[in-house]
Amino acid sequence: MTDTVTGEAQRFFYSVVRIVPDPIKDEAINVGVVVTPVEGEGGRMRTHLGGPVRSRIRAVQPGYNFEALCWSLQDLESALGIDRRIRLGEAPGPFAGPALLEAVAQRLGNQLQLTEPRRFLAPTIEQAVDRLFSRYVTWRLPRRRRGARLTHAALRDQILQVVVAWESPGVHVEPGGVLAGRKATHPVDIVISNGHPRAALFAVPTYRGDDELPYLYRDRIPTIVHDAPEDVHVYAVLPDLSEPVEAHERQFAEETRRLLSELPRTHTLEVSQLDRVRPQVERLLAEA
Repeated sequence: MTDTVTGEAQRFFYSVVRIVPDPIKDEAINVGVVVTPVEGEGGRMRTHLGGPVRSRIRAVQPGYNFEALCWSLQDLESALGIDRRIRLGEAPGPFAGPALLEAVAQRLGNQLQLTEPRRFLAPTIEQAVDRLFSRYVTWRLPRRRRGARLTHAALRDQILQVVVAWESPGVHVEPGGVLAGRKATHPVDIVISNGHPRAALFAVPTYRGDDELPYLYRDRIPTIVHDAPEDVHVYAVLPDLSEPVEAHERQFAEETRRLLSELPRTHTLEVSQLDRVRPQVERLLAEA
């Protein structure tokens, strides 16, 4: 292989991770890619189980078991020696190589599949993963549109597209859940739990339009925080304000940050910043 410092292309092998929700219909849905160097160590696997993918799978098989799928993807990572999250001091297995990738691809023939490995040229393995993921997975997903009237439901769907990818056997993402407080039960846009709720996510739209609904969505949060169990963290998620927004939206967002900053265990962020808090949420789940 060439020296990565020169920026010259290196050879990699890749397979596309596919799901066939209903073997009778035999419709395959791309959910990720696996990339491995021709020689040496350091295979990579990236998957996407966000809202659009979930919707496509459920359109083919309404009762599809996503928890089992998360287990299967974790097993696939381990079989390829590229487990992204080695826990409790466990040692990783052999790193994925072209021969191992081909052997696993030949063994998988049911609902979870790998395509036959193919060659790909890129300066680094990270760039190879990015390009292949864009080519085979994300280009099939509908682009998220940020119109002037981003509704609460549309913002909630944007949030779900991000956090559903955090789901694993120990991390359960539940849209439209409820949170049992000390005095009352409260509706939550998205609950993240491991059998016990540890994170509650609320969509807070900023566009006021002809009503005052953004204030209602925001102003319910302090009541819920004060009633929620002390081990639950609350995340108030605003739209991505780096996109063109009106002046009143920025003012509302600043007011929201100031108001909620006074609350314990409460975090205010934009939807584009969600992945930054993923390690924090995973630590909360590990502490339970």
